[in-house]
Amino acid sequence: MNQKKSDIAKMLESGRSQMQAGRLQQAESVFHKILQHDSRQPEALYLAGIIALQTGQNQKAAGLLGQAVSVQPDNPHFLYHLGLAAMALNNIDM
Repeated sequence: MNQKKSDIAKMLESGRSQMQAGRLQQAESVFHKILQHDSRQPEALYLAGIIALQTGQNQKAAGLLGQAVSVQPDNPHFLYHLGLAAMALNNIDM
C-alpha cells in the first residue's frame, strides 16, 4: 500500500471512531479533509453522507451519497442510504 492510501485508511479509521463516539462534527471534518485530497474517495463520500442524513441535511446527504454511488454503483450500502436520502426528500426518482 502506498503512503497516500495508508494515510487515507488511517484518516477513515479516525473518522469512523469519531462517528462511533458520537462526535459527528469531528468525523465530518476528517471526511472532508480526505475529500479535499481525493474528491472521489467513495468511503469518505459515503460516511459524510451518512452524517448529513443523521443530522437532517437530506439534500447534502443525497449529493454525497449520489457521488459515492457514481464511484461504486454496485455497493449495496451506498445504494440503500441513497434511497433513504431520496425518501427523506420525498424524491423516489433519484
